[in-house]
Amino acid sequence: ILLLRDGETVEDLLKLSPEELLLRWFNYQLHRSQYKGKAVSNFSGDIKSSEAYTYLLNVIAPANTTPALTLNPLNENDLRQRAELMLKESDKIKARAHITPDDVVKGNPRLNFA
Repeated sequence: ILLLRDGETVEDLLKLSPEELLLRWFNYQLHRSQYKGKAVSNFSGDIKSSEAYTYLLNVIAPANTTPALTLNPLNENDLRQRAELMLKESDKIKARAHITPDDVVKGNPRLNFA
């Protein structure tokens, strides 16, 4: 219900493709965080910088995660190294899956969607 837009029904939401629904959820979570970037509209170019992923991980991580997740990857200017640091943060909540820093930086949409 929280993902509904003004004037939208649950039926409208259920008509979205899995990717559209995940993007809607992703942006909802980003809105709950301190993220100031543009909305994510795809799992390729919009996530290459790892910025949105870093904020997403921080907002969805359980409060009792030890060690706590940080926004430290955002301090790294090299995008590949930033992606690696972001993926290390995702390891803390066992959310890494089968993605590499190169997959993030190259904007591999299939792997990033997964």
